[in-house]
Amino acid sequence: MSYMSRVQIGDIQSHVGERVQVCGFVQTVRDQRRRQFVILGDRSGRVQIFHEKLEADDILGSMIASLTPESAVSVTGQVVKNEAVRL
Repeated sequence: MSYMSRVQIGDIQSHVGERVQVCGFVQTVRDQRRRQFVILGDRSGRVQIFHEKLEADDILGSMIASLTPESAVSVTGQVVKNEAVRL
C-alpha cells in the first residue's frame, strides 16, 4: 500500500486528474436522493466533495448523511474540475 500525502484544499486545482487526500471541517452537507455534496474547508480554502449513491445500503452514503457541521474528516478521491462550482 502506498502512502498518499495530504493536499491543502487551496492547492487542489493544481492536482486535477490526480487522486489526492484532503482533510478539513465539514461546512455543509446536501443529501439528495441519488447524490450527496459536502463542502469541506481548511485554512487554505473550500472544496466540494461529490458522492453518487449506487445502492440502497451504500455505507459511504450513510456515513456522509451522518456528518454534521464542523465534523473533522479526511477524504481521498480524484480531483475533477467543474466550472459550475463556485466556492
